[in-house]
Amino acid sequence: MDISCKKTNCVYNEHHHCTAKGVTVGSDLDCKTFERDSTKLMGDSLAKTLFEIGEIEKDFIEEEHINVACKAKKCLFNKEGICSANGISVLSTRKSAFCATNLKK
Repeated sequence: MDISCKKTNCVYNEHHHCTAKGVTVGSDLDCKTFERDSTKLMGDSLAKTLFEIGEIEKDFIEEEHINVACKAKKCLFNKEGICSANGISVLSTRKSAFCATNLKK
């Protein structure tokens, strides 16, 4: 699974791709794996972030399989606590990162 990530100040973000070995999405859809990297500047303005909500990252990297634990009980892709989507998009807010691939059952 590839994870496209807009949270550019995360230690696992490399050119909008997640490099974590595993990711956890909470019941609130927040990425619980997010760790702030103070050496990376968060240059995204709110307007840019809102604009990117409609964007889908097209360059998927299929180098590693990343397991995504999912606690979003009402998501269509949640299969017994594991995300079954082919890939997910993680978008950025000022304070957190959240799964935008969520589809309600």
